[in-house]
Amino acid sequence: VTGVQTVLFRSLAAAGEAIVEAPREIALVMAHPLSILVIDDEVAIQEAMTVLLTGWGHRVVAAGSCAQMLEQAAAFTSAPDLIISDYRLRNDEDGIAVIEQLRSEFNSDIPAIIVTGDTAPDRIREAMASGCLLMHKPVSNVRLRMAIADLAIGAAAVV
Repeated sequence: VTGVQTVLFRSLAAAGEAIVEAPREIALVMAHPLSILVIDDEVAIQEAMTVLLTGWGHRVVAAGSCAQMLEQAAAFTSAPDLIISDYRLRNDEDGIAVIEQLRSEFNSDIPAIIVTGDTAPDRIREAMASGCLLMHKPVSNVRLRMAIADLAIGAAAVV
């Protein structure tokens, strides 16, 4: 566990991020693989996120729309630990609606991250109302990793 924490702090330092004394729980969460759903209408982003997140040890299912994710979700035996979705998807679909549909499908308040390049105040209000963490593009690997750890710790505290 200490090795994971050391690598994480070195990554933060290399990225020029402020380093604070992180709780031991972050290292424990990052050592525990999560089941993560990724929704993005760009195949290249789906592939890149899958490579990144599986490289961190997580299990990833990626799709381009809610319908595609629901098709894959039919085979799931349990709810995912986290959903990461782009805000703007094709065919006027938005990430918040997709997350709400998936939460309903799994009958679980799954922690979620909305990623967007849109900085309009309406987006911020929508994300806050949905209970999703809003991250503005570009999202660094360090910020994403810390957000995942933070959401996983928060979800574990609720259980």
